[in-house]
Amino acid sequence: MTSVDERSVRDLTDATPQVSNDTRRRDVYVIFWVATGLMTIASLVRNGYIFTTAQYPGSDQALNSLLVNRAEQFQQLVGNYSRVRFHHPGPALFYILSWGQGLFHDVLHIVPAPYNGQLLAATLYGAAMIGLTLVCLYRLIGSRGATAVAFGIAFVFAARYDMLGNVWFPFLYMAAFLLFTVASAAVAIGRTTELPLYVLGAGLLAHGHVSFLLFVAVTTVVVVAGWVWRHRHAWLAELRAHRRGVYGSGVLLGLFALPIVLETSLHYPGQWADYWTYVTHAQRTPRTFGQILDFMGQYWTTRAVPVGLSVAAAVVAVVLTATERNRERRQVFLALYGSVVLQSLLSFYYMARGVDALDRINWYVGLFYMTVPLVLVLAATAQLWIRLTELSAPAVPRIATTGVAVAAVVALSADATTMRELAMPQVPKAGYPAIVTALRDDPARAGRTVEFDLDEHDTWPIAAGVAEESWRTGLAWCVRDGFQGLWSVLFDSSNICPSSGAANRWQVHFSYHAPLPSDARVIVPANSRRMPVTIYSLPGHSSTS
Repeated sequence: MTSVDERSVRDLTDATPQVSNDTRRRDVYVIFWVATGLMTIASLVRNGYIFTTAQYPGSDQALNSLLVNRAEQFQQLVGNYSRVRFHHPGPALFYILSWGQGLFHDVLHIVPAPYNGQLLAATLYGAAMIGLTLVCLYRLIGSRGATAVAFGIAFVFAARYDMLGNVWFPFLYMAAFLLFTVASAAVAIGRTTELPLYVLGAGLLAHGHVSFLLFVAVTTVVVVAGWVWRHRHAWLAELRAHRRGVYGSGVLLGLFALPIVLETSLHYPGQWADYWTYVTHAQRTPRTFGQILDFMGQYWTTRAVPVGLSVAAAVVAVVLTATERNRERRQVFLALYGSVVLQSLLSFYYMARGVDALDRINWYVGLFYMTVPLVLVLAATAQLWIRLTELSAPAVPRIATTGVAVAAVVALSADATTMRELAMPQVPKAGYPAIVTALRDDPARAGRTVEFDLDEHDTWPIAAGVAEESWRTGLAWCVRDGFQGLWSVLFDSSNICPSSGAANRWQVHFSYHAPLPSDARVIVPANSRRMPVTIYSLPGHSSTS
């Protein structure tokens, strides 16, 4: 029995020479490994310091590293912290980073510090997710040349917007959202083969940020409705024809659900009450339709692909879809453009209800949405490429058009500007090991746990780096509870000093400001080049908890 996916591929290529299923299967492997490999190699060549210079994270990266350390021991059940004082639903991204830290640093020793292993894992993750997106696109459109050009565009975009190697979570969401957007279009028109990719993208997003639960829920309803309609006369046969993919999707669902179920069971009701409060009281400041549109528009103009390219892509999409005579191909591109519209509508709602302030400082909350203009450009470029290839097919063999596409990719990949934009910021912060050594060896500590006092709350980014390095080297530490309970979210409640045992802790303070208290004893002086804070203790004070 021939599956709908196989018939769809034949329909898409009815005007061109047929390609066997074995050849297409080989193409899928080649596309994934070549795309993933080229992006990874380009990023690592440009950022060779990952293998030579130890990196010591501070701020958000240090706080996340504390949770990566827990994930490496299979103890992490929740996601990264939110500034609205809860943790996001799941730890999937922490486990990806912990895999890189454990394999590349702890086992293979090919990077000089654990955080370097996270950077390498983030590079591979971003490249692999884009590679899977290109695989999905190829199976949708059936054109090697169009897929090669799409790779070139995706590579330039990824280089420009830190999709390769940046461990900050707003950047990590981008690759998952790109796959989610393309795979949802594929499954909605009945391509059951892409179900595991859809579940992968949706699961990573649902783990990463509570707001993505809305995107995943609504999109899944639309996708299931489309799939059921497409297979309404033979849906059981379709599931049997793709049972391996269906079983694989079930396994993925189980893996994504496991930590959430465990967290809810062990700490019932978990954080769901906090999520409900966030959903029902998310908007904190009034905003008009125009303000929301203006905030959303920045991702189409100043922060995404060039606006002229987006406009051109929209024109191409309308004209070529309206004149498309191949019914299956028209459905493919309608699904891709429909996915762009759906994710835009959901993003509009999120920015209206889920973003506390529509100002330029908060631009990072919508970084994931920048992949939506990218999908529009990728789809329109592929559609244009296919149309031009059909028009020139009698005169230009398919192998020649594919060769031109490969040449274009090489030219784009070698562009000096793109290679410069692949550079990741270094955060050596070599002062952290020295600070931890000073704290450990200070006679006043006398073997006690170090208690961080963060009454100057803006010192927390530096304290986070010191805490992470302390954890790494085995120096016992905790954070004095304060600042309205925020530290229990940022540093995790397990790292908050207990109310008892104050005599067994040595309290130290972090300060950006001068002068210090008259009786302060400086442990680590501020150094504007390497460490901008002064760390000091107050004689006679063990702890004030």
